[in-house]
Parts: sequence; structure tokens; C-alpha cells
Amino acid sequence: MEIDALDLVLEEELKDAISSTFVAKREQNEVYTIITTPSELSAPKKEELMFYRLALTLKETKKYDERLADKILSDLWWTELNWRAGDGKTLQSIKKGADNIFKEAKDIPRHIRQLKNYPDEIKALKKKYLQNKDIVLLNNIFEEYAFLHELRKETQMKTSFSLYLIFEEISKRFGISVNGLEVYSPDELILLLEKDRKISDEEIARRLQCSTLFINNNKVLFKLGEDAIKLKTFEQSKESDVLRDFSGLPASLGKAVGKVKIALSAADALKKIKKGDILVTGMTMPDFVPVMKKAAAIITNEGGATCHAAIISREFNIPCIVGTKIATKVLKDGMLVEVNANHGVVKIVKNL
Repeated sequence: MEIDALDLVLEEELKDAISSTFVAKREQNEVYTIITTPSELSAPKKEELMFYRLALTLKETKKYDERLADKILSDLWWTELNWRAGDGKTLQSIKKGADNIFKEAKDIPRHIRQLKNYPDEIKALKKKYLQNKDIVLLNNIFEEYAFLHELRKETQMKTSFSLYLIFEEISKRFGISVNGLEVYSPDELILLLEKDRKISDEEIARRLQCSTLFINNNKVLFKLGEDAIKLKTFEQSKESDVLRDFSGLPASLGKAVGKVKIALSAADALKKIKKGDILVTGMTMPDFVPVMKKAAAIITNEGGATCHAAIISREFNIPCIVGTKIATKVLKDGMLVEVNANHGVVKIVKNL
């Protein structure tokens, strides 16, 4: 099943059902956001709840609940991974996380109650708007769909982690860096493993410098090195310099004004994002969550109503617009923008 393709169809079906039932545009957007919000906790919220419980036990008994720490490691070791694997959680990092909550959180029991009550609160909000059979049906589909999105993300992260374990072993056996192996094609990897046929160091360096896959008139073109840089620069320059605003899908309602920080990886985001910045990225992954909490708003190129950025931003009450297609091309670091997630519009307030 192609989840992303179904996103587009379901979103349009839901918009039609809502617009035929509710008149006010503001109410339509609110209903859309509520219906597409899962009534079960996402992995980051489950993790947060377990960490707060671990911190509460530490506060009350002055000891770690070893069984709970082991469960966090067993169930959620993968939530800090990304497409390039990452290290995953350890018992040491879990206990350090509980320590930080213990030292910094003001009311741990209250926060635990809020997290536990969240699913019932969402269900109560949904009940208010489930006014016809079409919306009820689509709500049920979105509930199942959100689960599939979460499962897919978990599977992707675990698979990526396993793949990099294989890359590390290949690296040891053939004396090629993991970074170098990343730019091998599947066919080239097979030739390496079966016949010890390596790509030259010069070719690896060229691919690492810049690689593009360009589709034009149903023809697929690969450009590498300087040629790839020229093509990338040309494509980015095609976006209008006079563009003052653009739109996407309202994923989590609200408004915010702040400075743009473009981050195409969580590592990049951790270095750049400060509290109150506008996080602009292609798409978010589980390892983005700590940074997402700092952002005043989130804008992505990709995604739909049940994508990672949409689900997490709703849970943390952060204005979010997804599926803009052009955000990382049009916006630049330091720009001042207004994010109106009630209407899905990003406005450039001050250019560089």
C-alpha cells in the first residue's frame, strides 16, 4: 500500500465532507485538524510519559525503576534514529533523561496526568464534530492510517539501523568508508561483494561532493560533482525572488512570527534552532522531536495530514504547515516570516 498517495485522496475526501457540513472557514480548518489527530499517543508522547514516570519514581524513592528503564529501552530504543542510523538509546542515556526531568520539571505528577488524559480529550473533541456518516467513516480511516504512518516510521528507522550495521561490516572487510558506501548503487554493492569490484576514490569523492537525480520528460538523469552543483543551483534559482507568500496544508492550527532556520537533518537542527525560531525542513523524523519542541512553528516541503510533522506538532500545540513543496527553496536562514497555520499560508515579512 502506498501511504503517501492515499494521503492526498483522503485529505480531499475529508475536506469535501467537512465543507459540506460546516460553513465557517476557521471552523472547517479546526475540524480538519481535530479529525486528523490520532486519539492514541504517538511514540514521542509515549516516550515522554514513560520518562516522566521514571523521573517520578526517582523523586519518590531516590532510585531508578530498572524495570521501567528496561522497558523504555526495549520498546523505544529507536526513536532517536534517522535515515543515517544514529546510535539509539542506552540505559545510561535513559537514566540521564530521567535525571534532567527530575531536576527541571516543576510538577511531574500533573504532567503525567495530562499525558494520560490526552487520548480521552481528543476523543471528546472528535465526538463534537462527528456529525455525519462520511466524517465518521473518514475519522475511523484516519485513526487506522495514523497507526500505519507510525508503524512505517518505526520500521524505516529500525531497517536503516540494521542497514548501517551491514555497511560497517562491509567497510571493515573492503576498506571503504561508510560514507563512501552510501554513494554506491545497489548493483555496485553487489559487484563489490561478489567480485571485489570497487569504485575509484576519485569517483566516490565526486559523488560525495554532490549527487542529483533529475527527471525531465520521463527521462532519468544522474549528475555528479560540479555538474550536479550547477544543476542544483539552476533549479533553485527558478523559484521567483519576488515571491512574498506561499501555501501548504494546515497541519496544526495557530500563528507565529519568527526567524527562519532551515535544517535538513536533526543534527543540523540541533545546532541551529533556538527557542522561538521557525523550523523549515523537507520532512521531520523521530530524531527531530527535541528540536520541534523549541520551534515557534514548523514548515515542511513534504507530508500530509498524518505525516510525522503533522502528528507531533498537534500533540505539542505547535503551528505547522506541511506539503508546501518549496519552503526550503524559497526561504533562507534569517528571514522573518509569519506562519498562519489556520489558513496554511507562509508570508515573508522581512527578506535578507
